[in-house]
Amino acid sequence: MKDRSGNGFPIVRLIGYDKPTSLQVFIGTDLGRVAPHMFYQACRVSGKNSTPCVERKIDGTIVIEIDMDPAKDVTCDCVGILKERNVDVEHRFPQEAGLLQGRSKKKSTRCRMVFRTTIKHADGTTETLQICSQPIVCSELTDTMDILFRHLERQIRELINFAIHVCII
Repeated sequence: MKDRSGNGFPIVRLIGYDKPTSLQVFIGTDLGRVAPHMFYQACRVSGKNSTPCVERKIDGTIVIEIDMDPAKDVTCDCVGILKERNVDVEHRFPQEAGLLQGRSKKKSTRCRMVFRTTIKHADGTTETLQICSQPIVCSELTDTMDILFRHLERQIRELINFAIHVCII
């Protein structure tokens, strides 16, 4: 997942609160009121220097939790978007299963990242803060698929040539 510039990762900053808390990130619908997306889920992305996080399943939706120190910005470099298979969607949303098979529900190829945290006030009350990203287009570019296919084809040819050379020797 990249930021709008395409060079970095989304960054979350909590202003006006000075206690540690947890940031939850999940994938929501692209329009209207925030709800978990039917076809896309958040997934944990591990890297050498990625932000530590935990992947949890809450009511069938995968939520990535990141410890948040209000003194620092949180870089969301450990969150990716995963396209669900139809059979998995039918298990998550059994009430929608008939719509999926009949294809009367249009599949949206857009989603939003939803960032949520719960803060505790001095009087003991809690408040949930939530904000969404702008819509993210998740469809694969056709040129990209063609390039990937050609690259794979070339690698297979090289492997076959290598195998033939190994057998000849």
